[in-house]
Order: sequence, then C-alpha cells, then structure tokens
Amino acid sequence: NDPRYLGRIVGIGRTREGNNAALYRLSSQTFPHRQLQESQLTVKVVPEEGYEHQLDGDRNIFYNAIVTTSRFVIVGNGSHTDFIAEAIDNDLPPQKAIETVFASLGYERNDEKTPRIVGVVPGQGEFGWLAIVREDALIVRRLALEEGKCIYVATREVMDPGSVGCVLSRLSAMELAEDLIKQEPFCNFSNAIAASAALCRYPNVQIASYFPERS
Repeated sequence: NDPRYLGRIVGIGRTREGNNAALYRLSSQTFPHRQLQESQLTVKVVPEEGYEHQLDGDRNIFYNAIVTTSRFVIVGNGSHTDFIAEAIDNDLPPQKAIETVFASLGYERNDEKTPRIVGVVPGQGEFGWLAIVREDALIVRRLALEEGKCIYVATREVMDPGSVGCVLSRLSAMELAEDLIKQEPFCNFSNAIAASAALCRYPNVQIASYFPERS
C-alpha cells in the first residue's frame, strides 16, 4: 500500500500513567524544509538553515505549534494556536476560545484551503478538546481523555475530530514524539518532517521533539 498523506496532525490523549498529552506531527509536501524548535513553553515551526527566505512568503507555514499556559497545553497548525492560548489565558473556557478564534479566522486562505486544526488538554483534568475549521464546517468536540489512548485530527482525510484514535503505549514526551512518526498508525502516513509531544506532569510540562533520518 502507498503511504497516505494526511498533512499536519494534531492529537490529544493520556498515557497509561494518567498524564495528559498534546501531540503534533509536521508533514508537508509543499514546504519540507522546516523544523521544530523547542523552548521551555513552546514548540515553534521554523525554516531549516538555508531556507530563511521562506519567511518572506506564506506566513501560514511558520508558527507556534505547541503553547503552554498555566493550566492548559494548546497544539495547532497555525497562528490560531497563539490566539486560542491567549483567550484561554484570559479565562475564556477552551470551547468558547476555539469557537471564537476559528469563527474569526476561518480556514487558511491558500490554494489548498488548508483547514486549521487544534487540540487543548488541561494539565489536570478528564476532558480535552479537538477542533477543525474547514471550508465547509467548524467543529469543536469536548472529548474524554482515556488512559493509553490518543485521538487525532489532520489537515487531510482525518478531518472529523474525535472520529479516529489509536493506542498511546509509551510514557515519556520523547517516546510519544517518536511514535508519531515510527509507530502504527503514523508510520503509514507520508512526508513526515518532525513531531513533538507535550506531556503534562502537573504542575510541569515536559516537551520533546523527534526528527526522523532524512534519506
């Protein structure tokens, strides 16, 4: 079988040890020369060395993919990640924050009409949120976080938040990031560039990124 191309992937879940997790996989056919750059509180999508000139073009291709606030972790595929994090930090409930930002921005205004996707997990709590705004719909779902499970949404094919999930078998942020590229079902999806995971070990958040070998 040919690998499927899902584009960017956002996931939320909980490890078998009961720690909530936010997951991001960067995959791209059009702009492969990008990387993930970690800081203590964020993961940023940046150009690879030598490709900084791309910053002058499509602004939608560089953004904060993971943002942590005092009580939540927000993961998304564009500038909306920051806006939603800011709204939540200003005490807007996550559902309302996502709905407000997505209603304002809509999908990305590019040739592909790329959907915006986002996930939100609390540092402690039983529920997370997974959402998408596409050309034809805005869907926000509040979902139970089950131990050892992940639920994900993508910019292609898997575009109904909450409808597709998988096992979350490993426990550290680095292992979770690696699994987003190397383990089922993610190893069946093409054009992987890198992946990151934010693992809530309340009151701290552990962030790690995995970069596959380039052939």
